[in-house]
Amino acid sequence: IRIRDIVWPYGIDLRLIDGHLPTLIGGAWNVVASPLLAQNLALLTGTALNLWAGRRLGKACSDDRLVWALTAIAFATAPAIAARLEVHITMYYAFPAALLIEEAVRVVHRERPVSWLRLGILLFVAFLCGIYLLVFGAIAFGLIVVLGSPDRLASVVLRSAAGVALLTLLLAPFLLARLQIDRAESRFGRS
Repeated sequence: IRIRDIVWPYGIDLRLIDGHLPTLIGGAWNVVASPLLAQNLALLTGTALNLWAGRRLGKACSDDRLVWALTAIAFATAPAIAARLEVHITMYYAFPAALLIEEAVRVVHRERPVSWLRLGILLFVAFLCGIYLLVFGAIAFGLIVVLGSPDRLASVVLRSAAGVALLTLLLAPFLLARLQIDRAESRFGRS
């Protein structure tokens, strides 16, 4: 997992970075298209995923098709506006946040209980898109579900904890790499 020539002479461990999914999508487009076209196709892929997830969120919140369209447009355009501020492509792939909020809304509306499997996978996909999406998506999910389900708080917390346990299992290779580098840094007197 270590690529030696990226940060010479040390190399880089791919487990220490985030944004794997947007990078993978961009790399896949680079296999079949020129670099400029591949970049634009990666952005279009992100836009399509954001539109899809935004529409799902709108459907979870309302029966009105206008709301569906507005949430789809909001999730498709907000990352594009933010991307003009010199951010990484990982910030463009905001769809996991919409999916986590949609899941929370469906739980609060009692359409389904918290699914530890679905939550764990959604949180992992959020990490694969960017650490900010994981952190803020998890916070949004937690707040919505806890505040919206006070009558079944124990069940919600227990099932959510199982989802976080699955996430921890899926993140184990990344967490172990982080711990190894932190130990190595502290051995050399760095904080």
